[in-house]
Formats: sequence, C-alpha cells, structure tokens
Amino acid sequence: MVMHWSPLIVTIAALFLVVSVACGGESKADPSPTATSAPSPTPSPTATSAPSPTPSPTVTQLDFDLLPEASAPAGLGTVAWPNNFQESSALFGRLPSEIAGHRIKARFEQSGLGVFSTTYEDPNKAIVAVTVHDLTKGDFFPPDANAGQFVALYAKGADWEVLAAGREGDLAWVQWKTGGLYTMHWGNSPSSIVFQAIANDLRLLMALVEAMVSAASGGSAAPSATVVVSATSDVVTLTRRVEDSLALASRGNWLEAWEYYTLSFRESCPKETFAAQAASGMNLFRGMLELPPNEPLEFRLMRVTVIGNTALVGTRIHHQGEPLEYGAKDELDSWVLIDGEWWNNVPPGPEGCVN
Repeated sequence: MVMHWSPLIVTIAALFLVVSVACGGESKADPSPTATSAPSPTPSPTATSAPSPTPSPTVTQLDFDLLPEASAPAGLGTVAWPNNFQESSALFGRLPSEIAGHRIKARFEQSGLGVFSTTYEDPNKAIVAVTVHDLTKGDFFPPDANAGQFVALYAKGADWEVLAAGREGDLAWVQWKTGGLYTMHWGNSPSSIVFQAIANDLRLLMALVEAMVSAASGGSAAPSATVVVSATSDVVTLTRRVEDSLALASRGNWLEAWEYYTLSFRESCPKETFAAQAASGMNLFRGMLELPPNEPLEFRLMRVTVIGNTALVGTRIHHQGEPLEYGAKDELDSWVLIDGEWWNNVPPGPEGCVN
C-alpha cells in the first residue's frame, strides 16, 4: 500500500523524536506505559542536545516493498520485536546498565506522546539512547501508519546521508547520519511500533543496536552488565573505510586514495598516473561548473547497500556544504570484501586508469 504523508507533519515528527530523547528527565523507576498523566511539553533543542538541522523529508510516496532485500545489521532480523508498549517495556528492562562505558541515565522513561526512551550518560552531553515510538499516538501520523512506511521514508534520503537500508522478512531498517549524529530505525512493517538507536559515534550506535538485539533475544540484563563496542558489522567497517577514502579525495590526496582500490585496478593503473588523471579530471569538472581551479570540493557518502561480500556505495560531491547538481543524483561505486578488507571495485578505464 502506498500512502501520502504531509512533509511538514513528518518533519515535525522527526524533530519531536530527537528533541524528546535529548530532553528526557533523570533516571527513575520504570513508568507504566499506560499511565494516564500527560507528558510535559517538549523543551526546545539546545546546541548540546539535538542535531541541527533536522532532516526535512520531501518524499510523500512510501512503499516498504521498494526497500532492497538485505540482511539487517547486528542480527536485527534474527529476533522477534515487540508490537506494543507492554512488551517493549520488558525488552527495555533487559538492557544493560552500561554500554561501552556509558552508564544508564533513565530506563523506559516517557519522553513524549507515544515515545519511551532509555538514555545513557555522555560526558559531552551527546545523545546516547534507544527509543520506541507508537506512530498512532498523537496527530503526527495518519492512524494507519506503520513502521515499514516510516523506514521507507528515511531510506529515500534528503537532507541526511543514508548509510544503509533494507528489509529482511517483515523487518524494515535504515541507518542514516546528519549533523554528526548516527541513527538506526527499524520495526516490523505491519506494526505501528518503530525502534530507534541514536549516538554521535557509529561504533557506539552499533553497540546500542547489539544491546537491543541481545535484549530481544532474551539475553542477559543483569544490573551490572556491560556491552562492549563491536566493530565486526559489515556496514560499520565498510562505512568507516569509504569515509576515509572520500576524505582523501576531498583533500585532493589522490596518491593515498589510490591505495583503497582493488589490487587488479592498482596493477593496471600506476599510482602516479591515477593521481594525475584524477586531479586533471576534477579540474575539468570544476570548469564545467564554472568553479575556480583548485576550488575545495567535498566527497560525501550518501548511502550503502551491503549484499554478502559486495556493496553498492552512493557518493555525491558538495561545494560549500551544498550538493552540486550534475548528472545522476548520486555517483555509484562497487566495493568488494576481500580477505576481511573492503576495496573500491570500480573497473579501470580503456587506458587502464580513470574512466
């Protein structure tokens, strides 16, 4: 089913989710999710508690079936997720009291209308939290809204970078980044319940997700339990490597960027030749857009889709913080996992180097 949501409603809802988590109260006994007391008005975000700007979705046609079939990170698709607050309360009760050195601050605390959160302390007052949100509570979404449609919206991308997205069975999931904040949304497509993990570090985000998976599978949740950061996720390791290579390209350091290509490419394209052709090509590109030679440009990661040992990586060139309009929306590169390391698998051009 395809439904139409007002972009303004979705934008307000996205802001509400982030701000309600950031401004949650102090730790206290688990509240009942059926409490009749109304939540306090949500405070305005501060520079240290919420990202800016908040994503502004503009896509109104949402379809769970359009998400690519892909295994969810950290085993999200291998466990059963609650479809109501009562079961969610039990799940959150099994979360550890400490994750990667961050001690729990509030457990299953109502942080908004239809939103309950477990938050963890951070020395820099950054957001470290997991939430559950019933889309049917309040007036932000249509009464028949479900998790599949919500996730499909964010998987479209707009003012944020989609790192990965997909569906595994009935589970919809998406990982995205904006303003230095990493977020994972997931939920059963027919259900109105959406789960969220949010952190200012990708590895910490995955630690939160892994803790949720452990809790959902009935894993240990002793008060002193600690979850350590795991860097084994394909999405995490690939994202970090791609971002490293893009940072080199943004600085025009093509000699080092060459090191991220497959061995077959490097054997057919000498490092110095690659660097010279890449630099020349970028200056031609600047000329086409009427930009001065050597004008700083930034390569940004927009999306990642991992399927087994291969991945499709979407990037886009930005100038002064704004995406440049040229050709296709995103440049797509193929990456491949070889002996535990990800490599840019773009084939060489006719002359053995840059196309």
